[in-house]
Amino acid sequence: GVCHLRLRFLHEDKKCPICKQTNDTVIVDKDEWKKFNEYPRWGDEIGAGFIYRQDVGMFFEETYYEQEIIPLFAFSCQKCDFQVDETTKNTGKKNTAQRLLEDHLKSDHRLAM
Repeated sequence: GVCHLRLRFLHEDKKCPICKQTNDTVIVDKDEWKKFNEYPRWGDEIGAGFIYRQDVGMFFEETYYEQEIIPLFAFSCQKCDFQVDETTKNTGKKNTAQRLLEDHLKSDHRLAM
């Protein structure tokens, strides 16, 4: 799921990395034998227990989404507990979350993104 997410989010590429077939929608599920057409899809819903992320066209199991996917979009430091949150973003400056994290890495850890 993470590789497809990276391709879709960072490169806006909806092609399968193996067969190169374009897939407008991807379902990330631990049931590897369930076929795409077996999901009860109704627009942006495929039933309880799944979350749809429209910007990448992907459905995720709720638990997997909360534990694995949400942290990928958080601007946080891997060296310490620093995280750009709503209170950090509202400093009155015209800084983006990415810029705030870059500044933290450089000043506190002498690292660059």
